[in-house]
Amino acid sequence: MNIGTVPGLTFVFLGLIVVICILVPIVSGILAKKKLGGNPANIIIGALVFFVFAYVLESLMHVLVLKGPGKGITENIWLYALYGGLAAGIFEETGRFVAMKKVMKKPLIKQNSVMYGIGHGGIEMILVGAMGAISNIAISVMVNSGMADKVFGSVPADQMEQAIAQYSPLWTSSPFVFGLSAVERILAFTLQICLSYIVYRAVKDNRIQLFILAIFIHFFVDGAAVVLASKANTYIAEAFLLVFTAALAVLIFNLYRKEPADEVSAEIINEEV
Repeated sequence: MNIGTVPGLTFVFLGLIVVICILVPIVSGILAKKKLGGNPANIIIGALVFFVFAYVLESLMHVLVLKGPGKGITENIWLYALYGGLAAGIFEETGRFVAMKKVMKKPLIKQNSVMYGIGHGGIEMILVGAMGAISNIAISVMVNSGMADKVFGSVPADQMEQAIAQYSPLWTSSPFVFGLSAVERILAFTLQICLSYIVYRAVKDNRIQLFILAIFIHFFVDGAAVVLASKANTYIAEAFLLVFTAALAVLIFNLYRKEPADEVSAEIINEEV
């Protein structure tokens, strides 16, 4: 097995990812409650909806499709980007739409769309960012301790090359790539809040086209990031995500700020815990 040593700086950045991915959702929830108001229960709703629609339902479809008749999709980056982007967009935005239409307390107010977005994006940060980084730290410790055989020894021979390739960035990539991963998680978190506001307006204004727009934005960002990372490099993919998310966040912030407050909003916020 051609396995190298994981640099110490990589451990630093992996630890940074864990800290950021846990603290950002918590701090954001506290600040949103203090500055904007709204019901913190919607943070929990957002987290649960993400888990059910993305981690359960979407993952189940991936198993049925990618390990079934569509397994060739992973071999074509364009098909994979198309499939992955659409799957994420449809499942997550549908979950958002259903939650805001049927689950969240009525009347629906803009403050709670932010609360929901913090929950939806926050649990993604924890499950994808923090837990992924913790797993990579554990693998890195074992590799540097000369225990690579225990890490990959149980992998079937025909899957060994794929398994090593999956973790090889830990010892082949620049440590700064993992620093970019921390930035990526923050940008994804911001994007989830923006999408939550768009779907909120779709529900509140009864404008299905905004729901479709949210699906398209989700698809476009995920799909483009996959293609750019494969055809160009990680830095270009992250630069694209930064510019797109920043532009969308500015637009959504201005729309949020200009949206007239519901007549009942102040009363509801004061009553909610």
